[in-house]
Amino acid sequence: MSLQFFHGHGSPYSWRVWLALEHLGLSYELKVISFSDKDQLKPEFVAINPRHQVPTIVHDGFALFESLPILEYLERSRRPGSSIPARRGSARASGGSSGRRRATSTTRVSRPSTRSSTRRRSRISSGWRRARSGSRKSSTTSAAS
Repeated sequence: MSLQFFHGHGSPYSWRVWLALEHLGLSYELKVISFSDKDQLKPEFVAINPRHQVPTIVHDGFALFESLPILEYLERSRRPGSSIPARRGSARASGGSSGRRRATSTTRVSRPSTRSSTRRRSRISSGWRRARSGSRKSSTTSAAS
């Protein structure tokens, strides 16, 4: 029933998970990954996270990385019947008034497709190339003949 949190100083994604752990009042073991010592490339960490990135959590042998899936996992695990224990003395664990839950959104916002912008750029650049080479003039003069 242990939750290990692998954190690297300077990573905003890692801070996001750390703040969620504190906000939810979960007990966890903090393991700091040193980027200058290249801890993320060591075989022990690569066995947990093949992408060599933080944040990473390990809960009862289940490893999870990428901040948004971790946040979703932590939020879902706080529901009744979950196996992640609350930290002792926290307002949530004691049923204090600050234990009210705020509405969270799990809707994913996708990025706009880059295909159309790539096509637009290629059309613009090909038009520029035609104008520079004079190929546009040659096609209109051949059509007039």
